[in-house]
Amino acid sequence: MLTVAIASVLLSQTAVQLQLNPALNSSYKYRMIQTMSQSMGPGMNSKITTNVEMNMLYTAAGKNFNQKTSITSAKATAPKGDMMEKMAAQMEKSMKGVSTTSVMDRQGNILSTKSSGVQGQLGGGLSGLSGMNFPKTPVKPGSTWVTVVDLGKILKDSLPGQAKGTMKITSKLVSISGTTANISMSGTGAMNIPNPGGGAKGAPTNMKLNLGLTGMSAVNAKTGIILNSKSTVRSTMDFGSGKMTQTIVISLTKI
Repeated sequence: MLTVAIASVLLSQTAVQLQLNPALNSSYKYRMIQTMSQSMGPGMNSKITTNVEMNMLYTAAGKNFNQKTSITSAKATAPKGDMMEKMAAQMEKSMKGVSTTSVMDRQGNILSTKSSGVQGQLGGGLSGLSGMNFPKTPVKPGSTWVTVVDLGKILKDSLPGQAKGTMKITSKLVSISGTTANISMSGTGAMNIPNPGGGAKGAPTNMKLNLGLTGMSAVNAKTGIILNSKSTVRSTMDFGSGKMTQTIVISLTKI
């Protein structure tokens, strides 16, 4: 037993090459629960929860991968009397049939993305579910790596105007247990979104967005496929004439 215990400890400290490496034409089912809370000031608070099941399919894109994420079922709810209560049913209906296809390299970087169906926040949310950003070299528990994500590039299909911004994400390999790698994430970012109201009368002409991210994911160390994750994104949106704060908690589970 002592020998087994020692071997287990040694294996957990071995450097591993984490990367996206799914079998071609493989598909995975997930459940995503997302709770969004936002406030524009006293008495102007809202909350909505979406419960979505989706399928992720991986196919070849040269030396990279196509990842197609398709929603198969969706439910949206808001507290009775909430500002979002009437919008919940409409949101639920609009989510059905949505899909996002992203081209990704082995480090999990999104090279391009395109959404079909409803646009806006949901399309961006699906882009954000594309997976982990992996290091270029082998890592051991305790190792960290930094990725700078071009937010304007990955969200260009779901945000109006020429949105520009980046997010700097620091990831850490916390531990390895068998074929499961546990990875923590934290990051900050900012975006500038011209014409966020799409030209509607009375809509703001510019929005500045500041973001903060924390999260924890368990991934398959051999394929890079997410097993489960939970992340929190906190943001402040400055429209010039007013501000809105928003917190989104996302739980993703492979089913």
